Amino acid sequence: MENTDALKNRNAELIAENEQLKEDARQLAEVTQAYQESQNRFQAVFEASRLGNKIIASDLKILILTAQLFL
Repeated sequence: MENTDALKNRNAELIAENEQLKEDARQLAEVTQAYQESQNRFQAVFEASRLGNKIIASDLKILILTAQLFL
């Protein structure tokens, strides 16, 4: 009887933990999607700008240039 109760309790704990993990995964997927959408918007604006744009790293290395810089 004690083993059955212990197994039921453990099973309930695992079910609750599994539900929390599912919620965490759902939230991570939402944040990941929002981040990707933000990156896509930034890239679209960056590349469509009439002005020349560049991204420079903290060590002053040029990471990205747009073609408008060369026109």
